[in-house]
Amino acid sequence: MKHEPTDERRTLIQGAIALVMSLVTGGLGFLLLFMLRDLIVTLLRHSDISHWAWAAIDNFALIFFVILWLSGVLVAQHYYTQGLRKAVAGRRFLVVTGVIFVLYFLVAAIPGFLGLGDFAGHIWALIAVAGVIGLGLIYLGRRGDAQKKKRRS
Repeated sequence: MKHEPTDERRTLIQGAIALVMSLVTGGLGFLLLFMLRDLIVTLLRHSDISHWAWAAIDNFALIFFVILWLSGVLVAQHYYTQGLRKAVAGRRFLVVTGVIFVLYFLVAAIPGFLGLGDFAGHIWALIAVAGVIGLGLIYLGRRGDAQKKKRRS
């Protein structure tokens, strides 16, 4: 006897999977939020802006980044839920996670590109690995879309 999940049960399972994926995305995004804040502080230290304004700029930037992070998590939750209904959630998760890793690469590399930090070779290697992982995840997520389009035609 085959056991088919009911529509209600299937919706519940899809919601739980989308929640887990958005929690992972939110966790990675939360780390990125603090990396962005550290970047802002690093840029402020090396700028001509009065040190009395640093606290205000830091606080407003943090509020802005938190709003962006929360919006991103909510959009990702919806994106994953829709992807589960269309059976493309795994690819969507790979693309979103890849974009986050590419953003890690950019945020970590900006101080080095501007000459604001003393980066050793192993730090550059880790930064490069984050970029390569991000591009690889994006490629894997997009490759499935291209293969699906080829099969249709």
